Amino acid sequence: LILFSFYIVVAISRFTFIGAVKYIKRGTYKQNRKLDKYLYTCQCKKIRIETEKNFVYAVDGETFETKSLELAIVNKLVKFVRPKV
Repeated sequence: LILFSFYIVVAISRFTFIGAVKYIKRGTYKQNRKLDKYLYTCQCKKIRIETEKNFVYAVDGETFETKSLELAIVNKLVKFVRPKV
């Protein structure tokens, strides 16, 4: 079964984010209780994110801004669906 692993980070400083990345890369972020208020994780086949304010996301090094985003794994392929800009 193939699942997305999502790491959702609330608005934090760059310094805090850089510090969090090392725990995410090592897979030890769950042991660091300080990250609980900044970092949320989930695994799923499909996710839809909707917010009142625009948020930024990145795909293959390019960044985009939107209020809603849907991602899904379909037939072992990754399908990205985003609103027309």
